[in-house]
Amino acid sequence: MWLYGPAGAGKSAIAQTIAEKLYAMKLLLASFFFSRTDAKRNHEKSFIATIAYETVMIISETKAAIEKAVDDDPALFARSLEAQLTTLVIGPLLQLKDSGYFIRNPSSRVVVIDGLDECNNPEVQCYILEVIAGVLQQYDLPLLFLITSRPEQHLTAAFNFGILEKNTTRLALDDDFFPEDDVRVFLQDSFVKVKQTHPLKAHIPSGWPSPDLINAIIQKSSGQFIYASTLMKYIASIRHRPMDRLQEMLGVHPSQNESSTPFSELDAIYIHLFSSVSNIQAVLRIMGILIAPIRTGFPLQTPVDIEEFLSLEAGDVELILADLSSVVRCEMRYGPIQLLHASLGDFLHDKKRSRQFYIDGSTQHKELALLCFKSMNKRSEAHPRCSLIFNVNGFTFIDASSTILRYVYRSLVEHCSKAVMTRELEDLILGFPVVSSCEEFVATCAQQGSPFINTFEVYTFLVKFLAYLQSSVCKLNHLLFWASDYFFFS
Repeated sequence: MWLYGPAGAGKSAIAQTIAEKLYAMKLLLASFFFSRTDAKRNHEKSFIATIAYETVMIISETKAAIEKAVDDDPALFARSLEAQLTTLVIGPLLQLKDSGYFIRNPSSRVVVIDGLDECNNPEVQCYILEVIAGVLQQYDLPLLFLITSRPEQHLTAAFNFGILEKNTTRLALDDDFFPEDDVRVFLQDSFVKVKQTHPLKAHIPSGWPSPDLINAIIQKSSGQFIYASTLMKYIASIRHRPMDRLQEMLGVHPSQNESSTPFSELDAIYIHLFSSVSNIQAVLRIMGILIAPIRTGFPLQTPVDIEEFLSLEAGDVELILADLSSVVRCEMRYGPIQLLHASLGDFLHDKKRSRQFYIDGSTQHKELALLCFKSMNKRSEAHPRCSLIFNVNGFTFIDASSTILRYVYRSLVEHCSKAVMTRELEDLILGFPVVSSCEEFVATCAQQGSPFINTFEVYTFLVKFLAYLQSSVCKLNHLLFWASDYFFFS
């Protein structure tokens, strides 16, 4: 069975619980928990040796055969994983099988392998699966494997091929199991414990936290226990007031301690994931679009639209985001890209947390505003005669049904107003063609019908744009006069 889910979904906690229950039922043969932060468990060197050792502990009858194998070949642990597994585990178990052991005794036969993606070499991760598949195919042994991991691209491909595809049951930790209900139970129990055990429990209101606060935490957790568990660890600190810590975590007021790291566990995962991508600049550029806080209600969300907006080749977005499959779901060309953790945007917008991966809001708005202007110009130059909506002083808007065009209309003013102003952006704003021919602009729009970009939408855009010009720090005196003269739209 392959149990998979995004980072922080609780896979290791589930694997640990299952291993403990199987052990109590005398069904567990061995387990191995990979961990990228543990130098003893972030590689494959001790993997088979651990399985063999635990096999001896569970089935003492294998001890003599395993000891003999090591004595006969002192260099065995330097050999391939396949040779180690065959010699140290499969061979001794086959001897027992031939003697009728598994018929006479309860079958301890489940091997739990947790966090396969945390082995430090992706090629080795796939090799481990290849070895297990070979064992399943070649030997008739009562063995079952439970393997947990994130749905990394190479692991998904391995499970979709050959013997693993035919002999693997899959279980995805997704919304089908109503994880938000479990997170709510966890939070309620955790807050009860805080109120009963905290040194300041006498000062904690009985109605704290309110249902609204719990709902806010659940929403940010996106069904992932890592956010909720990390938050509760922070709140439960015996050296602080729990109420203040909760407000701090939810961003109601900033931390009083600049060195505190309330999301250290969650941030460590994010830092590792972003450190592993092959093209970090491209990743951050796309993430900037996905997490940009705009009020327009019409963001760019699909790979196709983002590729057009950024002038990328078809398929580039999927390739660029492939290394982030644990926290970003990008499965359909025309479907929205999903951030599996609602807290990911908070992380990237907080310089203390994301460090070298920090996305500055005002700088990002500037980049998006420049891209909006670039998109307009690109359409005008590439398609001077196609599906014209309006043409003012040589500036052409086309393709009324385009998502990009609607995005430009509805977000350009907001991006400009929130952007760090540069000379390049200022020149584009003040050089916008509508500045010199507003009446022609509206008249042309009125003649060209469109189900998406209609006269009212253009009118609304103009009102916002002119209002922005009047209040902008980049305005010039003659522009102020012009904007006042034409602001009859409002």
